[in-house]
Amino acid sequence: MSIAVTLLALLVEATLGYPDRVLRAIGHPVMWLGRMIQWLDVTLNRETSSDERRKAAGFAAAFLIIFWFGTQFLSGITSLGPQTEQTSGVAVWAHIGGFICGLILVEVLRPRNRRPVFSY
Repeated sequence: MSIAVTLLALLVEATLGYPDRVLRAIGHPVMWLGRMIQWLDVTLNRETSSDERRKAAGFAAAFLIIFWFGTQFLSGITSLGPQTEQTSGVAVWAHIGGFICGLILVEVLRPRNRRPVFSY
């Protein structure tokens, strides 16, 4: 049942899009995350901060990401039992898959230093 609802929601958004009025009023959840990441980067990763503070902030961020991933993974594992309306696990596994795809894309799309090309 939850897969049918998910597919229906995807179909509706693909067909109608995200309403402009709602977008202007509250934004989209992905935009919220982008703003949060920007705020954290500007606040915790200042060039004027000491190296120790920046390392501590990076450690805290890495810990929270690993903790979040762990809780999502454990929730996904526990959802593999008998399925009910509350334990289908579709959203949890979507978060895990999106996170892993994001890690892969970061590596694939990361700018690389190119060697100078010499022509004779």
